[in-house]
Amino acid sequence: MKNLRDWLAWAKEKNVAIGHFNVSDSEGFKAVVAAANELGVPVIIGVSEGERSFLGVAEIRALVSVEQGKGLPVFLNADHTYSIPASMEAIDQKFDALIIDGANHCRRCGEVRRSDRRRPLCALRREYPWIDQDRRT
Repeated sequence: MKNLRDWLAWAKEKNVAIGHFNVSDSEGFKAVVAAANELGVPVIIGVSEGERSFLGVAEIRALVSVEQGKGLPVFLNADHTYSIPASMEAIDQKFDALIIDGANHCRRCGEVRRSDRRRPLCALRREYPWIDQDRRT
């Protein structure tokens, strides 16, 4: 099965978008996956740090893994993650993408870079220009 990077390259080549939908419960998850399956398109399931605390990290990972096991291109994004422990948990659970909102962690830029290196296939979106620097503000 293609990984998220492969699908993103495909989407860029075809000049199309891959939908990203945040879910907060299993019913929302099922609805998004059913729609993507009906349309025959890949989909990214987003779960914020708060949504993960409600749903459970291992539980949402299991839901996605079941769909992936059926051959469906469903991917998991740790959306708007604020803490380093939550970032590491998403990486350990093999999320396909991780968005770290580092606005409150400017003193931890080194930790962010280390978490990115820990899983090279993890797509780390850097929303703040200083996230790659050791600037202390």
